[in-house]
Amino acid sequence: MPNTENFFQVRSSPIKLRQLLQSIGFLTPLELVHALSICNLALEEAVFFLSCDGYSYSEIHRVIDKTFYLQLISNDGISILIDAAFRIIARRYILLDGIVNNGIQHAFTPPNLILVPGYGQFYGLSLADVGTIVIPQLGLLANDWSNPATLLSDIEYLSSQKWIKIINQ
Repeated sequence: MPNTENFFQVRSSPIKLRQLLQSIGFLTPLELVHALSICNLALEEAVFFLSCDGYSYSEIHRVIDKTFYLQLISNDGISILIDAAFRIIARRYILLDGIVNNGIQHAFTPPNLILVPGYGQFYGLSLADVGTIVIPQLGLLANDWSNPATLLSDIEYLSSQKWIKIINQ
C-alpha cells in the first residue's frame, strides 16, 4: 500500500490505531474511562477534559450514552462506577499510554528499561520512572497499583502481548 498511516509493526497497533482514531475525532469508551480516571470520576470534568483534547460534545455524549448502555460504566446515584473487567483493560491501556507519552529516545539500552515497539530502536522509559512519573498522572485507576502485584501483573500482561519489552541488563 502506498500509505500505511504509521502502521508498520503489529506490536504498536494498540497505540497507533487509537492515535489514528483520536486524530479523526472518534472517541471510544476506553478513552472516556481514561478521562474519568484522570478527573476522579467526575463526568462533567471528563467531558471538559475530552473537549479540550478536541472531541466534539456530540461525540463525547455519544460515547457516554454507549458506555452506559454497554454497562462499562454505571451510576449508583452517588458516583460513577467502572465495570470490574473493563477496569482491568482500561488500567493496562492507560499504563501503556503513560509509558508511551513519557518515554524518551535513548542513545543505548540502559538497564531496567521498558521499550515500546514502533517508536524507534531505544524508545522507552525506566521501570523507576513508571513509579515516579507515570503512575502519579493516571488518576483513580492508578489506585489499583497500591498492591505491587497488580502493577507487576499489568506490566507482565503488556509484555506478554509484546506491546512492551523489558530490558534487564
